[in-house]
Amino acid sequence: MVETITFMLLPAYALMLFFTIVIILRLIEGTEKDLEEKTIKKYPFVTITIPAYNEEDTLRATVESALNLDYPKNKYEIIIMNDGSTDNTEEIARKIIKQNPKRNIHLIHQKNQGKATALNNALTQARGEYFVCLDADSYARKDALTQHITFFQSRDTTTGAIAPIMLVHQPKKIIEWIQHIEYILSAFFQNIFSSMDSLFVTPGPFSIYKTEILKKVGGFSKETVTEDQEMAFRLQSKGYRIAQCPNAYVTTTAPTTWKALYHQRRRWLYGGIQCLTQYKTLIFNKKMGDFGIFQLPMNVAFYILSLITLTVFFYLQTKTFSLWWRILTASGFDIITLLKTITFKIDIFTINIITTTLFITTLTFILFFYILAHAHTKERYTPKEIITLIPFILFYYLFPAYITLTLIPTLIKRKKYWW
Repeated sequence: MVETITFMLLPAYALMLFFTIVIILRLIEGTEKDLEEKTIKKYPFVTITIPAYNEEDTLRATVESALNLDYPKNKYEIIIMNDGSTDNTEEIARKIIKQNPKRNIHLIHQKNQGKATALNNALTQARGEYFVCLDADSYARKDALTQHITFFQSRDTTTGAIAPIMLVHQPKKIIEWIQHIEYILSAFFQNIFSSMDSLFVTPGPFSIYKTEILKKVGGFSKETVTEDQEMAFRLQSKGYRIAQCPNAYVTTTAPTTWKALYHQRRRWLYGGIQCLTQYKTLIFNKKMGDFGIFQLPMNVAFYILSLITLTVFFYLQTKTFSLWWRILTASGFDIITLLKTITFKIDIFTINIITTTLFITTLTFILFFYILAHAHTKERYTPKEIITLIPFILFYYLFPAYITLTLIPTLIKRKKYWW
């Protein structure tokens, strides 16, 4: 059993080693300083764009989170981009504008052309020095914009974008708690990448850009299914830095079914492959620093290791099921005989020391990162989350591995899926 799980965790060994090296470098070079005690130098005008396609269930709460920001009300505008919605998104947007006549809220319509086009159309109308994207199913914490601007003002002029700490909004189902753990760990690792100037995505929920730089690099790309990741690649390739603000928080609505999660992650992983293909010259490019030498090769390794892990997993399971089938057929399909052969007794003289050591070491690293991630995000531990941690550690990483496998036909046919 331990050997099977060890093989299943093969990618984790490589990634844990990488993250250990990165953390050591991070501790040597220093991390982002806490900005809670710093005050904002000035309040520049900001444009917050909310692209919306059939978001009648979440749009109002999203806009209200933007309206309630502790930022001077005359210093930011909200643009709701209705991307050809077929539900009541437009009606809800109009009601919000009518109920807030003194606020800078604008509604712009377009035929359904996708999020990238919606953001670009908003960009042409934006009056802000800074441009914020807020997905219509996400909710910014009250001080998120102030923290973003304060953080931006503390950095040099080469900074083109800042990403927030993104967490799951009010998780209830086990699938949401699994994503909650994933997002906490992701926020921590993004902070590590931030310290290395290696962030490879500017998430849709409340990432902030300098408007001038966005226009200079040509706006958001319509050629990939993950415009936020492509923009991060493009900014890095143009010499602009991306960082994570450690005090700007946003929550996002997570998929509540495995089918919905599958389609979301399929889009993310496919978009990642598109970006790596488009920017393949940056891989192992010394001029790109840690982004080219460490981050991008690790992204490539993720897809390769995912396929290796899934192959090994199915191979081991096939061997097990084959043995059980032979026992069943030999015993005349006597279930009792089969159950007697399945034992969980542990004999210390037959334990594979290397395998067991690797397994325990991996679990130790995961728990170590889990604790550090909680400290970084300032999230509380809950009983539901701790219970969910067990299946998350043992099985959840097989999910992206499976998705990677299902993407092979898409890649062979070179299709573009826009979901």
